[in-house]
Amino acid sequence: MPTPLIFQGFACKMENGKNGGSQSDGWGTANSAQTLGAGDGIPYLTLETNPDFSFKGDDSITSNAFMSSSRIMGKALSKPLSFLDRYYGQDKLNYWMFGFENDPQAVVVFSASDTPWSTAEPAPGTVFVDVTTTEFTYLRREAIRDMDNLVSYVYIFSNVGLVLPDITSGVITEQGDTPTFTFTAHSTQFYEHLYELDKLGRRIRDYTTAEQAVTGWQAGDVKNIMMTMGRRLDSYDQRLKNAMCKSWNWKLAAADSATIEAGFIAYDRIRGDYASDTWSLPTGLEDIFSSPPSHETQFFLGTIFEGGSRDMVSLGMAESNITCEIPLDETQSYTSGVWFDTPILNAKYTLAMNGTINRHDAATYEELMDNNTYVCAQVISNMGYYMKEFLIKRATITKSGPDASPVAQEPLDLSIGYVPLASSPFTAAGHMYGNTEIQDSPIIMRVRNESAVNQMFAN
Repeated sequence: MPTPLIFQGFACKMENGKNGGSQSDGWGTANSAQTLGAGDGIPYLTLETNPDFSFKGDDSITSNAFMSSSRIMGKALSKPLSFLDRYYGQDKLNYWMFGFENDPQAVVVFSASDTPWSTAEPAPGTVFVDVTTTEFTYLRREAIRDMDNLVSYVYIFSNVGLVLPDITSGVITEQGDTPTFTFTAHSTQFYEHLYELDKLGRRIRDYTTAEQAVTGWQAGDVKNIMMTMGRRLDSYDQRLKNAMCKSWNWKLAAADSATIEAGFIAYDRIRGDYASDTWSLPTGLEDIFSSPPSHETQFFLGTIFEGGSRDMVSLGMAESNITCEIPLDETQSYTSGVWFDTPILNAKYTLAMNGTINRHDAATYEELMDNNTYVCAQVISNMGYYMKEFLIKRATITKSGPDASPVAQEPLDLSIGYVPLASSPFTAAGHMYGNTEIQDSPIIMRVRNESAVNQMFAN
């Protein structure tokens, strides 16, 4: 039977790093592949799964002009995967791309007006209580744009006790004081997931002492960023084991939805019956409403970050891209057979951001480039109580200035560099209150959805 693309499918699952009998022994080992099943399906755009082979024939002189049949000398499975970015249902892909997930933070999100406070806006960390004395710790405000460009506001509070407000609308009061916060609605229980790039590499390894403080770690656990992927065909399935992310590119153009292309290297492709009829999708991933479009996304740039994104400059972008290159050593040895040895990080991450401001109207960014001024950036998407954001702590502008378009546009390229956590503008402004960063990652991703699972310890 033919295999139309529309009837194919994709599933993936992080490989096991938890201590126990099913813990993976690492790259290329027999026990490393995961069994895929319910909830492991992911909608995708493009996927390549065929290895690249190297062959060699015998060109010895044998008194005739014919080469012998070739023999396989090497196999490499280094391919791209692309998919729509989504607010939920893809946390494992977020972890796989970044390599580290902090403790998910339990939050409740309140809908309210632009001026919900009876006095001045409180500092992050201020505790409020409802009439039952349930505590809610204020974190920050977010402005949401809808498809008609109307702005509404949500306010994020942590609720470590996992208890929701006792009323659907009304007032909560600052603990031990009289200031109040008036809200019109609130979310169900949500969680914020914070992803950092792993500064210690991508191979399977022991957790550091600092990493062991993340809830879910147990003695004997190893850190495993490899993934088992599956491709559903008609009469058989393909399974790729030990897939390691080697690059990712997030991009969003005006009048479009955000997409991600991730490059990966895998140990092997195996064919067989892997029960692909059970690879169901997580709830809500069957349509495009879970993917951030341009009208739900805002791009902020500033030389400082003080008091939240509303104090940075909002830019009207025609398109933007964030890229991360993860340089892995891909080499073959006598003992690795026809496949590569375990890939390891062999150089520094390369991080960049580029985009185009829709209409050039000032010399601001050319001046920032000319003066080599440090900037920071935030790209944030909101849909109701859901949120996804990228935070770039420090960068320099490497390209700016009007282009030759009929209405001049402003190209903008950013080179992203390291900054110590203590000097991060987002930390200094309280934007990261309640989060403990461990990796000092120059770029972080934060996602808010209803999942409480930390994918670092999911398997």
